[in-house]
Amino acid sequence: MYCTQHLFDEDMNLRVEMSERLIPILEDQANYELVFQQDGASSHFSNDVRAWLDENIDGRWIGRGGAISWASRSPDLTPLDFFYEVLSRQRHTQAISKILMI
Repeated sequence: MYCTQHLFDEDMNLRVEMSERLIPILEDQANYELVFQQDGASSHFSNDVRAWLDENIDGRWIGRGGAISWASRSPDLTPLDFFYEVLSRQRHTQAISKILMI
């Protein structure tokens, strides 16, 4: 599994970053079964993004409207969204007894 999490400033182009880092990893023969997985953000669902993925990754990406369909609320697709939902429910089950707990 390869995980990428970068903070991009306004001068960084995500397409360049993906072309320079992601594409070589996916094209490596040893990684032939490796699949790119979207994180569920609405900005990653645009027609431009999906067209770029279709053109450059050729059916090896998971995401809403992607080559490999996946449930939009699947914990496998959006683990942080899923985790936050569980954490939020747990947070609201404990009553605050002291102001210091806040």
